[in-house]
Amino acid sequence: MARNPAVLAISIAVVVIAGVSVFQVLSRLNDFPGSATARKLLTVAASTRPVMLDPVSTEAGTLSDLFFMKHGLEHYDVPTEFADFRTIGCRVFEDEESRRIAQIWLAEKRMQLFLFPAERNAKTGAVLPFPGWRYVHQEGWTGAVTERSGVCFMATVRGPEKDLEPYLSKATGALTPNVMRSTFFPSRQGSSAVEQGTHKPLVGSSILPPGIFCNSNFRFSIAD
Repeated sequence: MARNPAVLAISIAVVVIAGVSVFQVLSRLNDFPGSATARKLLTVAASTRPVMLDPVSTEAGTLSDLFFMKHGLEHYDVPTEFADFRTIGCRVFEDEESRRIAQIWLAEKRMQLFLFPAERNAKTGAVLPFPGWRYVHQEGWTGAVTERSGVCFMATVRGPEKDLEPYLSKATGALTPNVMRSTFFPSRQGSSAVEQGTHKPLVGSSILPPGIFCNSNFRFSIAD
């Protein structure tokens, strides 16, 4: 028996709409405080080039002292899972909401690390914590996010979750993060990204002078 084309078209449209609705609901269920910022930073990671960062060769874990002494950023600490990896460069910039973001580029698989303020309760100002590691996905990039001491840390890689899992599980034993998949197209600001096709100067970052930077806790070299 021939089917009515109009009825068939309406049925297909209803199925598609239902599928999109279910996808959006599942994505929201997997959201966590700071997930929107994390997705934006995945777009920043995709657009970043090495020349945009200050050349710094050191272990990633030592940069927390630099972030504090040079930029006044407290608790911008790289977790132990990534602390021993060598860096290519780093920088500090402000996003469109004037939040100060630290970005680190690693030699290991060309991963990029981000540290940014955790979300806070609008009324009380209290940090909105979340347990463990959470995944975010954007434009072919994957990020693993955790919150510690009011600062979110995200490790990013161009590729699937399996490229990050070994680094997380080596310290935590078993990895059971919530997975979030959604599409987001943010506006961009600063030299970390392009806003409406117009390049803007980097805000809040400074180029370190050539030489060796030392204190009692760490030592790293800065390329010319």
